[in-house]
Amino acid sequence: MGITGVGKSTFIEKVTGLETGVGHSLNAHTRKAGIYAYQPVSSSPDNNRCVYLVDTPGFDDTTRTDSEVLKEIAFFLAQIHRKRVRLSGVIYLHRINDTRVGGSTMKNLRMFKQLCGEAALDRVTLTTSMWENVKPKEIGERREKELLETDEFWGAMYRDGRGCRVARWEGDLQASARQIVGQIIDRPGQTVLKIQYELDHGNPSLDSTSAGREVIEDITVEGRRLKDEMARLREHQRQERDDFARQLSDANDARESLKISLETLVQEKTAQYEKILSDMKKEQKELSDALQETRDELASSQNEWREEEEDHQRTKAKYETSTAQLRQQHTQLQLAPWQQEALRRKLQLEVELQRKLAKERKDDEMAAMMEQRRIRAKILKNRNRIQSAKMVMGFVALVAGVAATGAGIATGNPIAITTGAAIVGTAATVIKQLDNDVVARSIHDS
Repeated sequence: MGITGVGKSTFIEKVTGLETGVGHSLNAHTRKAGIYAYQPVSSSPDNNRCVYLVDTPGFDDTTRTDSEVLKEIAFFLAQIHRKRVRLSGVIYLHRINDTRVGGSTMKNLRMFKQLCGEAALDRVTLTTSMWENVKPKEIGERREKELLETDEFWGAMYRDGRGCRVARWEGDLQASARQIVGQIIDRPGQTVLKIQYELDHGNPSLDSTSAGREVIEDITVEGRRLKDEMARLREHQRQERDDFARQLSDANDARESLKISLETLVQEKTAQYEKILSDMKKEQKELSDALQETRDELASSQNEWREEEEDHQRTKAKYETSTAQLRQQHTQLQLAPWQQEALRRKLQLEVELQRKLAKERKDDEMAAMMEQRRIRAKILKNRNRIQSAKMVMGFVALVAGVAATGAGIATGNPIAITTGAAIVGTAATVIKQLDNDVVARSIHDS
């Protein structure tokens, strides 16, 4: 016994020398329990026994369910038990080159335990195969040790004096296989498997046996998994249906939105353009008012600066006159020393006053120049915004004119065509004039 592809049919071929039809494809080859006779060579003429080896399908069969495999094995075992044919032993094969014990192997192992039962474990030989595919050999030995030490694998059957034997099918495969069979048949005694006993003692129904319950449990687990998967698929399909319904609704809405006459479309677009034009005119007026306010500020600032300049010139003239008089008095009069000192101090104060006035005038000029620059920049910014607004209005008018002309052509309305053409011509003229103004202003600014 063992999973599909472990080498059961090959093992029997090596022992018996008979053709079993070993499978080399991805599908399972053994589909029914097969019986093969083998007569070991013996030196004693009284010991010419005939041994029968039974090849069984695995519970991971690629073409049949576990229920069908169980019915096949159970039927065969029940029939030979009723005919008083007893088993000398059971060989369970496991590939040593498997890097891990997978789900199929674990399922087969659980079924094997339920089929045999604890009472028959002393007639079981746990055999590893395909040692020639493991390099170096130490890797296979570590895997074999793990199988024997892990309860979920072979540990529970091998330890605690249960009697399971362990063998390696390696080297000379024919000699090794015959040696394993010889060790079984040379032991006295026979055995009855658990499923044979259950079917023959009050459990005629296969689903009431331990192996049957194991299959039912696997089927139940798989059923729950499939049920969850179906629920997930239904939810996915529901989401897809909702998405498709939403997309279909959007497509219908889009199709309905296209059911509109050209005249209605022109009316809608004209209303939109008129609103844009109204908003642009309002913004243009606000910008014009802001520009005028800025210009008024500049004129006021320039007037203040001229008044300050006139005051400065008057103060400067008065200072120069006073200084000239003092120097003249100093030249004409022979003053006493204390009078000369007082006059010198007065002259010094006048010089300092002149320096202070010059500094204040310079600061005032600098402040006035900065203020003029700020106002000019503000005027330029407002002028550019007004220019942009006019340009947008021109293009809006151009689009509206083209739309009106198109509507007139589509409906055969000459008035609409004439009106649209006039709007287009006016808009083009405005845009061209704006471009010329921009070029002229760039040259002036440069």
